[in-house]
Amino acid sequence: MYRSAVFLLLACISTASLSAGDDGTAEHKEPGMKRYSSPNAVFDAYRQAYRSGDWRTFYFLFTTKAQRDLVFEANFACEDAGGAKFESLKKIRQELGAREAALGKRYLEEYKRKHGHAEAIDKYLAKAVPYWESKNKGTGASKTGESDAIPAADKAAVDDLPVDEELARAALYDATKDKVGFFTAVQKVLGEDRKANIIGDLEQVAVKGDKATGRAKITILPTRGESRPAAETIDKTFEFQRVNGGWLLDGVRVP
Repeated sequence: MYRSAVFLLLACISTASLSAGDDGTAEHKEPGMKRYSSPNAVFDAYRQAYRSGDWRTFYFLFTTKAQRDLVFEANFACEDAGGAKFESLKKIRQELGAREAALGKRYLEEYKRKHGHAEAIDKYLAKAVPYWESKNKGTGASKTGESDAIPAADKAAVDDLPVDEELARAALYDATKDKVGFFTAVQKVLGEDRKANIIGDLEQVAVKGDKATGRAKITILPTRGESRPAAETIDKTFEFQRVNGGWLLDGVRVP
C-alpha cells in the first residue's frame, strides 16, 4: 500500500481517543446541525443515530472541533484498512477526501508559521507540490517516482521535523473536500460486516458551567472472523459542550 510522506506522518499520530481538546466549541452552525436541551438529550440522539446507522445526524451531534477528529479518524481507517474494504475506502478518499497536495501544503505552511524551519519546508514544497499535483492528474508522476522528483536530503529534512498533531488534524479537516460526505461514506463501508456496539445509559452526569461529562458502558460484540471470542464491555467518558444555549458532544474517550 502506497503511503506518501505526508499521509504516513498523519497515520503515525495516535488516534486512541476522540477528543476535541479544552476549547472544543462549535465555531459556526452547519446545515443539519441542531442544539440539544441537555447532555442527556444529545447522548440519546447519539445512541439513536448510531443504532440506526444515521451517520450524517451522528456527525452533526459533535462540536466543530470534534467533527475535525471524526474526519481524521475516518482517514486513518482508510489508511489502516485491508482486504476488499481497502479499494472501496481508497475510492471514497479519492472522491471526497483530502488531496495530497492540498493536505501537505496546508500542514507544512501552518507548521512553518508556528515552528519555523522555513528554508527546509520551502525547498521541500517546491518539488513536492508539483509532484503531488502531477500524480493526481496522472501525468508526469507516472514516469517520475517520488525519490526522483524530491531530493532525498530535502525529504529527510522535513521527515525529521517533530509531528504537530493539532496542525495535522486541522490540515486534514481543511483539505477534505466533503467532510460529512467523507465521514458518512467511510462509516457505511466499515459497518458492512460489523455488529453494532450496545450503548448503555448515560450515568454520573456532571455539569460545570458550559462543560459536562457522563459515563456509559459500551458492549463490543465480536464480528464474524475476529479472534475475540466473546463480547467485551468497556466504560467510556462522554464530554459535552454548551454552545449558543444548547448542548453538543465534544468528545468520547476511554475511560
